[in-house]
Amino acid sequence: MKENRKFSRYKAILHFAVKNQKTSFNCISYDISKCGVSFLTPEDLILKEKVSISYPPIKFIREGFITSEAVIPNYPKMKKYGVEFEKHMSHEEVIDFLKASETTN
Repeated sequence: MKENRKFSRYKAILHFAVKNQKTSFNCISYDISKCGVSFLTPEDLILKEKVSISYPPIKFIREGFITSEAVIPNYPKMKKYGVEFEKHMSHEEVIDFLKASETTN
């Protein structure tokens, strides 16, 4: 089945922070696009929940909503979430994320 996406997704493995109304925690990004990010975490989040994503090394902070959830088959305690940003990333911000991902891997 072909996915219809507005923007290309790029692999970007980075440690960043997620904050919701209850708590703040670190997670690992899986991929990014101009309109959002997916990440892995053992935390339980709620679909449509508003969260804040931050990555201090490039001074990135963006709010968005949890739009997808998936279980990782080989790691039952981990979940993969997708966040759609309220404000899309600029091309430069995507490049900054990709450069940061290259230097941390």
